[in-house]
Amino acid sequence: MTRVIANENRLKMLLLLDRGPRTWTELMFEVKVNPKVLRHHLKMLRQCGLVEKREVGFAITNAGRALVKLSLDSIVSELELAQQIAESQENRQYARKKATGY
Repeated sequence: MTRVIANENRLKMLLLLDRGPRTWTELMFEVKVNPKVLRHHLKMLRQCGLVEKREVGFAITNAGRALVKLSLDSIVSELELAQQIAESQENRQYARKKATGY
C-alpha cells in the first residue's frame, strides 16, 4: 500500500479525486500524464481499493479518502516538526552569537 501512494502522480490523483469525481480526460490533463501512464496508475489505485470506476469517470473510495487524510496529517506533522527544529537551531545560533559577541 505504501508503494502505491509513494508515487507523486498517484498521490495527485487521489488528492484530485478527494475533491470530487473526475473523468479520464480530466485526470489525464490535471495530472499531466499520457494515457498509458494514467491507465497504469488507475489500475494500481483500483486494485488497492482506493479508487472506483463510476458510470462517468472515477471516484475515490472511503478507504482512499481515509488514506488521503492520514497522508496529509502525516505531512503536516512532519512540516511542524521541521519548523520546530529550524526555530530551535535559529535560537541556538542567536544565543551563541550573543554569548560570543558576534
